[in-house]
Formats: sequence, C-alpha cells, structure tokens
Amino acid sequence: RCIEVLQIGVKKEKVGMGNNSKSTFQIVIYIFAVISMILFVLIGKNKQVIASKNETNSATSDQLDGIANRQLETPLQQALRQAIDRRSKSGLPVPSSTTYQIPEAPTMIQENDTFVMVVSATSTLYFEHPNQAGLDKWPDVVITADLPTSANGYVKQGNYNQEIRSFIEQELPGIWEQHEFGYEPRRYTFRETLRIELPDEAAEKIVSEAVDLIDKRAVEELVFGFTETGPRIEYIVEEEWEECILGACFTIAEVKAGLELDWDIGLRLPFQVDLRTPNSMILDHTYMLDSSITPLDWSAEQYEQAGLEGADGNEFLLRYVVFLGVQAEIVGIEAVDWGIDAEYDGSGSFTTPFGPDDSFPLPTIGLSPEQTGLQWEVVSSVLAIGIGLRIDTSLSQGEIAAKWQVLPGSDATGNGSVTYVYPQVPVPFGPLTTGDFATDSDQAHIEINDFQYGLDEFLMDLGGYLELELFGYGVEVTDFDIVEIGVDDISDGPWLNIHEGTKDNIETFVDVNENALIFLPLVVK
Repeated sequence: RCIEVLQIGVKKEKVGMGNNSKSTFQIVIYIFAVISMILFVLIGKNKQVIASKNETNSATSDQLDGIANRQLETPLQQALRQAIDRRSKSGLPVPSSTTYQIPEAPTMIQENDTFVMVVSATSTLYFEHPNQAGLDKWPDVVITADLPTSANGYVKQGNYNQEIRSFIEQELPGIWEQHEFGYEPRRYTFRETLRIELPDEAAEKIVSEAVDLIDKRAVEELVFGFTETGPRIEYIVEEEWEECILGACFTIAEVKAGLELDWDIGLRLPFQVDLRTPNSMILDHTYMLDSSITPLDWSAEQYEQAGLEGADGNEFLLRYVVFLGVQAEIVGIEAVDWGIDAEYDGSGSFTTPFGPDDSFPLPTIGLSPEQTGLQWEVVSSVLAIGIGLRIDTSLSQGEIAAKWQVLPGSDATGNGSVTYVYPQVPVPFGPLTTGDFATDSDQAHIEINDFQYGLDEFLMDLGGYLELELFGYGVEVTDFDIVEIGVDDISDGPWLNIHEGTKDNIETFVDVNENALIFLPLVVK
C-alpha cells in the first residue's frame, strides 16, 4: 500500500487582461513548498523552463490541433526525465520506475466571451530503497523556513519524522516491525495543473503548436575548400649515346621519352552550422543569439547535392593520369616505340578537422616507379629509366570565423563577427536590436556568411623524380616539380574560403511583434 504523507500546495493567480488587444500580459504562478531532499538529488540545477508560442488567428479549440498528435511534456517532466537519463548513463542510482502522464492536448472551453485553457500532468517516481536516490537513508522531513515578510499565512517549523512514523503506523499496524523507518519504499507523485482564462480578443495569441521558445533553430550544411584541375603537362627527355674510340666519337643510339600528365588535387571540408534565435521577438528590445559548428564527413551524394563532384565522398582529392612514350634508335635501327598509360588515386575520406586537438590525416605520399608503373629498361643491362611521383602536405587548422548581420528591410538592426573555436559549442553573438525600422516588414532577416576556415599552415606540393640507371653503376635521381599550391594560391589570407560554386551562408527569419504573447508551458519531446 502507498500512503500519502505530504502534499505540496500551489497558489495560483487568475489571469486576465483589458480590452486593448495590443496590451502586454503575463502569467505569474507563485510556488512556495517544502520538497523532500530526493527532488534536489535528482534535479539539482538542471531545470529548464521552456514555453511555446502561437501563430494562428482562430479562437477555437482547433487552434490546438498542432499539439494533439505530438509527444508533449511539462518543463518539470522534462527536467526529471533528463536528470534521470543522465544519472543512468553515468552509472548512478535511479528510481526503479518512473511514469509521466499528460493529456494528448490542452483542453479549452468557451465560457461566454472567455476562453478557459487547462493543462494537467502527473509524474511519478518510485524508489524501492533510498539508495536508488543516491542516499543512505531518507532525510528527515524538516521545515525551517520563516514566513516571508509580505506573505499571509503561517509556517509550522519542526521535524515531522515522528508524525509521519505515527501516521503510517496507524494506517498499517505493525509496519515498522517489517521495515526500518527511513529505509522503506517511497513513491513521489507530482501533479501539475495550469488554468488560463482569456477574453476573446486575446485568443489569437494562444498557442497552436508546442515549440521551444528560446531555441528556434536554423541549420545549413556548407563546405570549405578548393579543387584544382591541373593543366596538361608534357615532359620530354632525350639522350644520345656515343662510342668514343681513339679520339673519335660515334653516335650509336638515341632515346626520346615523353611524359603527359593530367591531375586533380583538392580539399573539401564540409561542416554544419546551427543558428539559434528566439522564436519571436518584441519591438524595442535587445537580444543575443548563438551559433555552433559541427564538422562533417560527407558522402558522394551529399557532395553532388552541393554542386560538386561526388568523388566517392572523399574530402582530399589526389588523382593523376599519365601517358609515357619511349622511342629508341640504335645505329639507325628503330628498336623501341611504345607507350604506357598509368592512373593513380590517392584521395581520402575523413571528418573535417576542427578543434585544438584535431589534425589533418594527410601523410606525405611517395610512389616509386614500381608503384607508378612508369619504368622501363630501354636496353637490357645498359639503360633503365623510371619515374616516381610524390606529394608533400603541410596543413594545420585554427579557428573558424564568420560575419553576421541583420539584412536591410528588417524590423531589427545589428552586425558583427563570430569566432568558433570548439566543435558543437554554442557561441553567443549580438546584440540585435528590434524596432519599427521597416514599413513593409514585421520580421528580422538574420544571416551569417563569409565563413573562413583558419589555417596556421598550408602547403601542397605535387612533384616527381626521374631514376636513371646506366650500365648498372647505380641510380641517379633527379627531382622535378609539377605544381605547388600555397595558401596565397587559394585565398586572400591565411584561411580557406567556402568552396566555389556552393552555398555560402545560413539565414533565418524571426517575427518581430509589438506585444508579448501568451505562452503555454509545454515542451515537445
């Protein structure tokens, strides 16, 4: 059996307003109670008060259809659920069972010219033992608070443990022979009821959808980077052999080798940017906004949707196609005439590096003639030639910077910069000031653009080398550069810009109202 030993009282004030439909009105609920220590153990300071807003003009119960099929909870239920989830994931004790009940939607009835809206909810926590609340023993129920100076009523101070023990003994004789007081199972039930009375002219300000008042979220996926398609390169090596005997030299062989190279090299760094604003704003107020960056690893389909080559979803591009031809004439005889086609793809996929402890997974690449396939023995045991390729990379990233602004024609003003240092950490920016600035707008058009990926160091060097072995006397190696890309080649500063041909901003529109709205304290799960 469960016996109710403590009730928490809630004092409510009736809500009303005048006939001015543009007046500002507020809902004030005063709560004064003593709650068992278990609530503080579970919730601490993690309560979050979230509300929801209206966007319709009708004044009937149909306004609430947007809520009817949504999973809703009250701020208290959200705080309880989140606290218990966090404790469970951390391996800390939690209640043996929890239940949360809320109507499918707020009920609203019309009484003459007044609309009455009622929201009720029940939450239950059941503990088989105080250790499920992280306690060795249930704390004493002690009231020590004084009556506030401006309050009417009374406060009966003291320790109520003995009264509770005696009350339960009367209900369940002999119970303390089976259980030790302070270690018995307990159930905590929280019943919430909110009643709002509104005149007809205020009905247009009643909610139609449960949303997060302080977190309207706009999301865009953008991509930093560049793609360089190399020009067709031709490289020719000619060699002449001579026999020199008794002071006379005779040409016995001529060799001509030609190299043609096409290449692509690039870096694509996708990321998600979040922009959070109030759901709506009030004229002649100042607001702070916030934004965060999340690094991504795109698929080929996502690159194509952004207007870039899919390239198997690779963030780093390195590809080449080589044709190598050789001709050799020995004492007037055309002894060699052939060609080789070779291809190489050294591209790689990874999540965009971002954060102080992150780095680019780009090793220096060296391909020997055996790996490129560009090797041949022109004359057996006399002359062998091979061509290798290499790429040296030196990259390190810093911060991400951007600019924000309220675009002209808005009922708000403001601009400035945003600097992101850590992934997924909201960065506040502002202030944004609302006002009656536009004659044909009641919104604030907010934009973040000019994103720049900071580079502490950037260099990509694509080159090759020629191996020449003559008469087995060892290998001579000669390096040659194909292309060297520095930060000055891709940007006008030490940063990487948004990739050319892709979306370069995030924007959102926020309503600017003359008056405050009435909010219903519900949260969408």
